[in-house]
Amino acid sequence: MAIVFHQLADSTTRVEIEHGGWDRLGEMGQDWRDANRAGWDGVLPAYEKAARG
Repeated sequence: MAIVFHQLADSTTRVEIEHGGWDRLGEMGQDWRDANRAGWDGVLPAYEKAARG
């Protein structure tokens, strides 16, 4: 996964997230990929938990 933050001229931030490496998860990889296709509700809680430490 790659995460890139872009500061915009109007003092907002655009966040780009690139998901990849599903094959490293073995049989679970497709299930995780499908869950991410469900939208941000499936992705953001884990990211928030990791960001908070």
